[in-house]
Amino acid sequence: NRPNSVKQLFETAGLLDHITSDFMLILETDHVIMRPIPNLATESTPAAFVFGYMHAHSGQNAIIKKYWPEGDASGLQPVGPSPVIVHVDTLRKLTPRWLEFSLGLRSNGDAERVMQGWVQEMWGYSIAAASVGVKHRLVEEFQVEPGALSTADQLKDFGKRHYIFHYTYQFEYMLDGTPC
Repeated sequence: NRPNSVKQLFETAGLLDHITSDFMLILETDHVIMRPIPNLATESTPAAFVFGYMHAHSGQNAIIKKYWPEGDASGLQPVGPSPVIVHVDTLRKLTPRWLEFSLGLRSNGDAERVMQGWVQEMWGYSIAAASVGVKHRLVEEFQVEPGALSTADQLKDFGKRHYIFHYTYQFEYMLDGTPC
């Protein structure tokens, strides 16, 4: 529960005292940093990975408007909160809505029909960011998410082209070597 964890970070006395940077890098437990990650963000513009399955469309507008009445799909970026590099003040500004929208989406059967359940927290982040005017720098080389069905071209030099290896997809093969 990333949004609640971040909320607790901001609300728990003394926790922020341990953070020595004005910027945070939010990652998942299945991320491996392959090379040093420069600060790709600015104070007002977080840097985030572009998720191919997070492109909003007009069929989602009724759900989006429930949480962001003045917005619609055209205002959303294809980002989630991981990986993201974000200034502490920007994260503080969007976290309450991120948590509220994520919980709302998860308990909304209509949302389930137009936004995959396993990424509704990511949608909550994207809607929250847009609703407070946060635009991200979209960084395709931020991470690579290969799997057994990846092409050789997708995997070529991925350790030199990308900063993070996200091992979320399976590397499974049949006994004859066919990817599955």
